[in-house]
Amino acid sequence: GSVANKVHTSSKQTNRRTHAHASPLSSNQEVSAYEFSDAGDNWRVICVSKKDKYWTRETKMRLQHVETSKFLSSNSKYQFRNPIPGQLEICAVSSQGNNELW
Repeated sequence: GSVANKVHTSSKQTNRRTHAHASPLSSNQEVSAYEFSDAGDNWRVICVSKKDKYWTRETKMRLQHVETSKFLSSNSKYQFRNPIPGQLEICAVSSQGNNELW
């Protein structure tokens, strides 16, 4: 798949990166916004359907971190209380289940 960088639309932080720190709620690999760019910002777009050569907005996909091979994940079990009540933790995991579909 193609390699892409993620941008947080609200904060305008230019890069979504993962690194070798535990995420605060699930203890998975942390994903955070950062203003500077490096290889930690690169995510590979993986089409879920094997018949799809390219991802389109109507189809499901996964984002796999290029350096660690972990997948971008969100799970409703991990919601922040403060200072952002109800916001889900975004992290990177080794699995490829429903929580890793976008």
